[in-house]
Amino acid sequence: MAGTRADPAEIAILLPHGEQFGPQHAGAIALHVRDVTRASRLRDRIRIYGAPVALPFAGFDYRPLSPAWHGLRGRNIGVAETLRRRLQGRDDVMVEVYNRPNMLAHLAARAPGLPLTLRLSNDPTTMRNARTAAERTQLLARARAILCVSDYVRRRFLDGLDAAALAQAARKLQVTHNAIPRTLAAPPRKERLVLFVGRIIEAKGVADLVGALERVLPRHPGWRAAIIGTSRTRRSPRQPSAFESALGERCARLGAAVRCLGQLPNETVLAHFAQAAIVVVPSRWEEPLARTAIEGLAHGCAVLAYATGGLPEVLRGRGLLIERPTADALALALERVIADDALRADLQRQAWHDYPFDIHPLAARIDALRETILAGLRRAA
Repeated sequence: MAGTRADPAEIAILLPHGEQFGPQHAGAIALHVRDVTRASRLRDRIRIYGAPVALPFAGFDYRPLSPAWHGLRGRNIGVAETLRRRLQGRDDVMVEVYNRPNMLAHLAARAPGLPLTLRLSNDPTTMRNARTAAERTQLLARARAILCVSDYVRRRFLDGLDAAALAQAARKLQVTHNAIPRTLAAPPRKERLVLFVGRIIEAKGVADLVGALERVLPRHPGWRAAIIGTSRTRRSPRQPSAFESALGERCARLGAAVRCLGQLPNETVLAHFAQAAIVVVPSRWEEPLARTAIEGLAHGCAVLAYATGGLPEVLRGRGLLIERPTADALALALERVIADDALRADLQRQAWHDYPFDIHPLAARIDALRETILAGLRRAA
């Protein structure tokens, strides 16, 4: 049964429970939602729902949710259920579910009149309620639109779908790369700094980077490196992993040349991007896109990355892609970019001048999709 209609209709963004929508611990999804919402012409109609945080980003209509059924079906389903109850049967609210197909599936089953969209930031075939072709077909049937962070993610979604589902996907599946607002008016002055930002886990290739630094930095004493990130999560916030501790010991043996800075607020991280001459994104897994690669381009850095997942979509022609994801190949590439001033300067110029990832065109595309869906709600009313 339809509830009381608001005029104009609202847009509810539903974050995964693990996302922290605040300046201290925001991940890539929370930062994306912040940036796109800030640039949206529909900003006054957007409500953002997610886990309680001590200090949310200022200037947004952020509404914390505690999960219903805590411990019974998981926090993400619990948060989706809490939102459903809060909406009280309204069908004039478009809900944008971020990166959790199981949350969309839950809302679709329990609130069949609710207009839903899904944005995928990871390979859907690894996610609950999207692992099989049948599950992804059901998502297509229920969602008004599904936005993929890269063409790599789009292709993974399409894997195994039949002809009817592929026809639906042609109408509903879109690629919307991450975008970063470029706040600098000119390329910043660079220091002899190599920067890594990301989770300190094996899949991110940090061990390969440390191995490359051990080989390369002693030959270039004017250079240093900074590693920003941690292995810790909300569920294990106290101690770093054994993997992170072992890497920290290796970095310590390099002395002042390498600093492991842990997790830092986003504003501080961006200041390091502005300083860094080189940014390294050595993801060994099929990286869906990597916001850090775009942040490197936005700050005029020479970006080195393994050619995995969606990274070639960002860096082909703009950065240096390493086709073989090995520590030896990374060390050779890093040595080359550090030793060759002309190559490094060329990569930095290319990053600065060929930058198609500004936030405003992306926000305009997403707003146009929203307005199409909201117009359909008005016609239905």
